[in-house]
Amino acid sequence: MTAGSGASVASQLVGPSAVSMSRLNAVTREPRTTGQAPAGDRQAETARKAVASGMLGSFIALLIGAAAAFFGGTLGRDTRVID
Repeated sequence: MTAGSGASVASQLVGPSAVSMSRLNAVTREPRTTGQAPAGDRQAETARKAVASGMLGSFIALLIGAAAAFFGGTLGRDTRVID
């Protein structure tokens, strides 16, 4: 494994919300002058919605994983040996 491919794998583990978070940070940190806010506000609102969607998807995936682990552990103990 080379350094470039290792960095690529590590960047993929972060998830889709990291890109949305960096975009939100970039949009909200832009310097503004008086009277220029509407375009930046629309971009910031779009970025906030993307971050919220990513977090909601992550939470749903967490719940599905927890349910799968619980039922897998519960049903996994009920094994039968047929002779």
